Amino acid sequence: MDREYVVRIVVPRRDRVRVSGVVERLEKEGFLVRHRVERLFENRPDLDSFEYVFLIELSTLEVRRLRDELGKKLSGTIGFFQVYPASRY
Repeated sequence: MDREYVVRIVVPRRDRVRVSGVVERLEKEGFLVRHRVERLFENRPDLDSFEYVFLIELSTLEVRRLRDELGKKLSGTIGFFQVYPASRY
C-alpha cells in the first residue's frame, strides 16, 4: 500500500550533481513543493545551499530503496536528506 511522503534533500552546490538523477526522477514521479537556493558565504559559492522538497506516493520498499540510494550518494558530503510520512508535514 502506497503512502504519501515528504522527501527533503539539502546539498551544497558542489555536490548537486550527485543527486541530480534522483531529483529528476522525483520531479517526474512526485510534486515539487519547494526549491530554494541560499547563499551562505559570499566568498564560497560552492557552498550555496540547494534545498528540494517533494511530495510523492511511495511503498515501504520504495522508501527503503530511496533512503539507501540517497545515503550512498550523499556519503562523504555535508548534504543530507529526510524522508517521512506527509501526515507529519
